[in-house]
This record gives sequence, C-alpha cells and structure tokens, in this order.
Amino acid sequence: EQLTPADTALNKIKTKETATISQERIQLLENAVQQKRDMVKVERSKFFPELSVGYSRQKMLPYKGLDAFSVGISVPLFCFPQKSRVKQAQVEARIAEWDAEEQRMQLSMTVDELRQTLLQTRATLDYYETAALSEADELRRSALALYNEGETAAADLVQSLKTARDVRSNYVETVRQYNAVLIELELYTN
Repeated sequence: EQLTPADTALNKIKTKETATISQERIQLLENAVQQKRDMVKVERSKFFPELSVGYSRQKMLPYKGLDAFSVGISVPLFCFPQKSRVKQAQVEARIAEWDAEEQRMQLSMTVDELRQTLLQTRATLDYYETAALSEADELRRSALALYNEGETAAADLVQSLKTARDVRSNYVETVRQYNAVLIELELYTN
C-alpha cells in the first residue's frame, strides 16, 4: 500500500494573459495629485473676503431659548503672506505630479519585470514537464534495475537516485517560484 498521500501541493495557479496595471492604484495616485491641486485653489480663494454666518442655541437652567446669531466678514489686508502660501501650494502640487509619474513608471517597470520573470519560469516549468521529470524517472528506474541485476555498485545507485531526487526537488521549487511570481503580479494588476 502507498503510505504517502497523493501530491496536491504542485498545482500551478492559472494566469490571466491580459493583466494590466491596477486602475485602483492609478486612481490613488491621481487622487493625491488632485488633492494638491485643490489646495492651490483653496489658498487662492483666501485672497477674497470671507463671509461667515453662525447660529447657536443654548439651554442653561433656569433660562431656556438663549438663541444667538452672528455675522462676520473678514477682508485680507496684506497679500504677501498669502502669495507665498499659494506659491508653496503650487510647488507641492508639482512635486505631487512628479511623484505620481515616477510611481507610475516604477509600477510599470515592476509589472514588466514580473511578466518577464513569469515567462522565464514558465519556460523552465515546460522543460521540466516535457523532458526533465520523465528523464529523472527513467534514470531512477534504470538505476534500480541495474542495481537489482548486480551490474552497478551501491554508490552509483545512490548517486543516480540523488540526481533524480534533485531534479524533482528543483521542479517543486520552480513551481513554488512560478506561483509566487504570479501572486505578486496579480498584486500589481487587476
């Protein structure tokens, strides 16, 4: 009877061939830039007079119905500090645009690199599945047959079995690498 369980750990994850950069990541970068652009508009709006209206209602025992209204207007008298705040907000908006563009480029390069690694790993897996695993099994069978017939020494048998086991071990490691690269690629794509 077979004592080891069936091998289910060597499943390759299915791939999407048309994976593109995640739109959520790009939207996050664009939102950060838009936030900085809105801050420029807020700082520019402080050049204009501001009108404020307020209402409050208090209840203090024994008095009830203490209502208050307030109206105010603020007019900027000095524009020099506000001009520097606007310039600072414009510089921060430009920096945010440059950072977003750099992050987009890095994301694109990372995705391209992962795709290239995935293709290389897939080619290695194809080699293992088409040739190397069957050759390793044949090496193991022939080494055992030669040893059972007495045509080879135990050292040669051990060396042949070790080589066949190393091929199988490398295949398992390649499947693990393939799945890890694919999961990382899916992290960056949609």
